[in-house]
Amino acid sequence: MKNLHKADRELYSFVEDMLQFYAAAHNLPLKSVSPMPKKRCKYFGECDHESGEIWIRVRRTVKGKWASQPDYPYQIADTMAHELAHLLCRKHDENWFKLYTGVLMEISKGRLFEKLRCMFKKRKNT
Repeated sequence: MKNLHKADRELYSFVEDMLQFYAAAHNLPLKSVSPMPKKRCKYFGECDHESGEIWIRVRRTVKGKWASQPDYPYQIADTMAHELAHLLCRKHDENWFKLYTGVLMEISKGRLFEKLRCMFKKRKNT
């Protein structure tokens, strides 16, 4: 898949599935998820609230080359909650913060964070 380190396909697929799951659980208008284009990997994620698309990064780049390991699990989880909240709330206002913290709390209570940590350890060793 374009815009992904070859070792991150399983991790990205899991993140994509979880974004769809949490969007549905919060009735958020998520239409599609794509990997962050490599040239924009200085950002953790982006959201187009009008089209319902989220771009998410699972590994940063350093001087145009992939970093040696994927992003930390808490960064990925935080970005997921952050971008999902932007589907309904454009600005970082009180409504955005309530939605963001609600999604992040669900992520932290669920097994998502544990699964991301396991995948991180697996990827770190490749």
